[in-house]
Amino acid sequence: MMKPLNIRKLTCLAVLCGIGGAVSAQESPWFVRVGAASVQYQSDADITVGGGPVPGAALSLSDSTTLAAEIGYWLTPSVALRATVGIPPSTRIEGRGTVAGLGQLGEIKYAPAMLTGTYSFDLGTIKPYIGGGIAYIHVLESKDGAVASLDVESRFGGVLQAGVDIPIDKSWGLFLDFRKLYWKTKATGTVPAFGGAPVQADLNPSPSVVMIGISKRF
Repeated sequence: MMKPLNIRKLTCLAVLCGIGGAVSAQESPWFVRVGAASVQYQSDADITVGGGPVPGAALSLSDSTTLAAEIGYWLTPSVALRATVGIPPSTRIEGRGTVAGLGQLGEIKYAPAMLTGTYSFDLGTIKPYIGGGIAYIHVLESKDGAVASLDVESRFGGVLQAGVDIPIDKSWGLFLDFRKLYWKTKATGTVPAFGGAPVQADLNPSPSVVMIGISKRF
């Protein structure tokens, strides 16, 4: 006949094993997402040459596509923190309006980084989310065009984010993500076509980023 003490020990062991099994069965709060990101600009700028404004002058930035990755952490089943980086894309700066004749003013290569927080809605087969945060656009390289000694400043900006996660199973899924960046910067240089006069442009690129890809939860 088994002693009462042994029964108590076995009972405690069974409870601990059950707790351990429940903990191991929990989903990890960490996840990663990787996909293609399309960057489109609705740029606006105030341009001065030699200290005076240029009436009717405007700029446009060429759209670009790159590969982006995000690592995230679920604080709760609905609230997540997300850090996103991308392979540095390049964009051309083109003259428009009264400076269209100058053609390509220059080109920049930049490294984007974003930190956002999102709230997700569980609708069963899909999980839409909304959120926002901050972005830092670090300009890695500025190449001259019609503007010589081109220099574009690295700056912080704000981000609004919305998207949808589409789970495939407990670990894998698909996603579609949209972000609007509120980022302003300043570009300076000289224009040889205007006798080397100094030029400055207060840029408001207002990029929109659409990202689509796969997600993995650990």
